Amino acid sequence: EYLNTASTGEYVKLDNKLYRVIDVEDGYTKVISDDAINKDNRPLTTNPDGLADKISYNPTDKGSVAYFINNRASEFINTSYFASRKINVPVYKNKIIYGEEVKTKSYKAKIFAPNMYEMFSAQTNLYGHVSSSYWYLNSSNGKRIAGAVTDIGVPLNKETRYLSFGIRPCGYIKDNAIVTSGLGTRNNAYITKKHLWVSSIMNRKRKNKKNCHLFKVLIFGLFILLILF
Repeated sequence: EYLNTASTGEYVKLDNKLYRVIDVEDGYTKVISDDAINKDNRPLTTNPDGLADKISYNPTDKGSVAYFINNRASEFINTSYFASRKINVPVYKNKIIYGEEVKTKSYKAKIFAPNMYEMFSAQTNLYGHVSSSYWYLNSSNGKRIAGAVTDIGVPLNKETRYLSFGIRPCGYIKDNAIVTSGLGTRNNAYITKKHLWVSSIMNRKRKNKKNCHLFKVLIFGLFILLILF
């Protein structure tokens, strides 16, 4: 069974890290990590360039949190499960208020921060679990305004010149991921095996090669019939 048949809200484990399914888009399973990234049993935090007037979420800007997430996440999680996909970053005039974005910018990334207004992006204390702080990708044209969640679960929507927050990764799992076990619950999440992904790709290639061969045989047969008749 392919992972992209999973339902919104179900769970999957990748290298023993827990993710929750947000949605399935064009065969790619969009997920959000159950918690922020930890390094040496402590939350990994980062902050944007303190000299910039605006805090933009831009994976190509070295002073942006997005650049750190997109280029350094592979040091802490296995990004080979994820496909590089287009992400949309809503930009607001001032405060980050739902429905009041003035434009949207698009980038390509494997790993990215959650959208403040997307499912499961709020901090949760279900099952006695409390996440660390983390950045949102929502951006503002206002001076140093950005979205984040604090350690105690309070959404932040104000000037954040010298503040650091963690990284709660989101991404699109590749469309050929196969479920080998699990029920999709938090305590019994879906498990996928990477070697099966490769097998799946090889099977597709073999099938395509076989179909190509059959097509050539059919064309050759038609050519012979034309000669005979």
